Amino acid sequence: MKVFNSIAQIQHPLKFKEVESSSATSAKTPLVEGVGERNVTLLRDELGRVEVILSAPPATSLVLSGGGAKGIAFAGVVQALEDAGKLQDIQLACGSSAGAISAALIASGMGAAAFDKLSDGIDLPSLLNSRDALTAWMQDASTTVGKLIGHLPGSLGHVSQLLMTLLPRLQTEAFPLEELIRNESRRSILAHIAQSPREPRPAEVMKIADKLNAGGAPTFGDLEVLHRYIPAIKQLSITGTGMFAHRPQLVMFNASLTPQMDIARAAQISGSLPVVFKSPVEQGHGFQVSAETTAFKDGGLLLNTPAPGVVQRSFAESPLNKPEALIVKLESYTTDTPVRSGSFLSSVADRITGVAHSAAEALQDKKLEAFADQIVTLPLKTEKGDFRGLLSGTVNFTMQDDHKQHLQAKARQAVQAHLERRSTALEHHSFQSLHDAVLAMDDQLLASLKPALQTDPAAAYVLAFRNSAQQALQALDEAISEANQAQDSLAFTPKISSALRNLDALAQRPEQIDWLGRRLNEATQRNFQQLLQVAARQIAGGASPMSRVIGGAVAEMNVRDIAVRAENFTREVIYPSLFRPGQPTSNVELLHRAAQDLAWATTPTQFNQVLDALRDNYKARNKPWDEAASSTTVEMAKAWKMQV
Repeated sequence: MKVFNSIAQIQHPLKFKEVESSSATSAKTPLVEGVGERNVTLLRDELGRVEVILSAPPATSLVLSGGGAKGIAFAGVVQALEDAGKLQDIQLACGSSAGAISAALIASGMGAAAFDKLSDGIDLPSLLNSRDALTAWMQDASTTVGKLIGHLPGSLGHVSQLLMTLLPRLQTEAFPLEELIRNESRRSILAHIAQSPREPRPAEVMKIADKLNAGGAPTFGDLEVLHRYIPAIKQLSITGTGMFAHRPQLVMFNASLTPQMDIARAAQISGSLPVVFKSPVEQGHGFQVSAETTAFKDGGLLLNTPAPGVVQRSFAESPLNKPEALIVKLESYTTDTPVRSGSFLSSVADRITGVAHSAAEALQDKKLEAFADQIVTLPLKTEKGDFRGLLSGTVNFTMQDDHKQHLQAKARQAVQAHLERRSTALEHHSFQSLHDAVLAMDDQLLASLKPALQTDPAAAYVLAFRNSAQQALQALDEAISEANQAQDSLAFTPKISSALRNLDALAQRPEQIDWLGRRLNEATQRNFQQLLQVAARQIAGGASPMSRVIGGAVAEMNVRDIAVRAENFTREVIYPSLFRPGQPTSNVELLHRAAQDLAWATTPTQFNQVLDALRDNYKARNKPWDEAASSTTVEMAKAWKMQV
């Protein structure tokens, strides 16, 4: 696998003029200065080495963490994005629990004013009422009594009011909340459709509008279609914790997995706080077998901050095009020191929820370290009080209006400050040559620089390669599509073989083969993925790769497969083992070392060596002897080994 020889640094808030003056002392010549959306500057020294300096890309994903009633602060996030003109750049809204509810409304195109009005006017207790009229009346009566008791001095009044409001509603199905999300998202979507020009309005948009006007519910698939034509409407991804045979698994509700699912239903599922909400039950989805029913719990139990790079392992094409997200977390009691293993309290909490929440949270926090510069934490401990806790924050459904406004203002300030920092931050990447730097650029970045680079003789060869390679890849894609139409299973047709020969002829350097290998492995290119699977089976059967490029692409695919397998083992085995009660220090160190070694594994042999070391050195927990007579961790280490 090709590893780009680049060193990335972030500087705040360095200006491009300062880059030029500081570069002059090291005899660097500017090739490009402040070009394009990312203000790209290219500097070349006397040895031909190139430094690429560019600003961070605009955030295209918005990630909202869970936090129950603390999610009232998200109105400030939307306002800050809209004020900065950044809300229009968001293409995907992701959320867990309370964040899922907000994400569904934002994805429906709701602007800051409407979102703030809804947040401020919402009566959370009434949205948890029963459908039964008599039960709902009794719940409201208890709330009224709670308001009277709330005048008692100090925390006694607040806690008493909260209990009088919450206790009659425990195990609620929250149908009014689900209906509110459905109605508000429908209203926002229809308003955006009505504002769009009617004449060129596509038939698929009109079909969705007709369904919604008839009272239908917006779905994930609807949002995906509408996003193509109406930028204010976003794609949506929401977490759920599915209990499959009593084994919790993360489910991501989105247009890929559940295109026909009502987004309001998904948001309500994700926000089903344990104990407070009754576990929703779903049936008939594509991820379920026929007639299977699945109970769900709060999506935040397994992934409370569903950043795209945390949900699924991503492979950046280069260090220059790392996706940017605005990842919004809510301030918590956690310290800066990462939790390395479980405790008695964490095991009790896991038992109550029925989910290995502590392990999932620790792994999530570990993965989020790679996105530290994209995270903004909303303050909850302020001069108005400490809203980080369970009663003071998460289930504080009786929060005072002035406290809501205060938290929203604090959130707005925090996001504004974050956006200002990101707008002035510069990334520095160093490459051995202009050739390597151009190969590291994605198509959009290269297009903005191409007019300036075309005048540089050193760029002529690599620009010609990129142009010819793009045409050859398109020809290969078309050849695969044609082959799929002609027969049920893909085979190497003459056109496919010819396209591969053209790619081989273009790739004169190892780094060009690596570049093409990464292009063929792009997750969005289904035809290429299919071709690589066919080629991989042939190579596994003893056949030689039919081209250098396809051989390199299969090798890259295998490395990525190892990385995904290692990540899955870390999530399914290592972290749950770390958080089992009574884990000795030796096992904690062993498990952390295994996770680190797996992150570097690139071959089945290396992967198996880590698992063998784990099997051989794992000790018994809570026993006077060292060797475990039977151990889930040891058995899983044996079961996950790969064939070599």
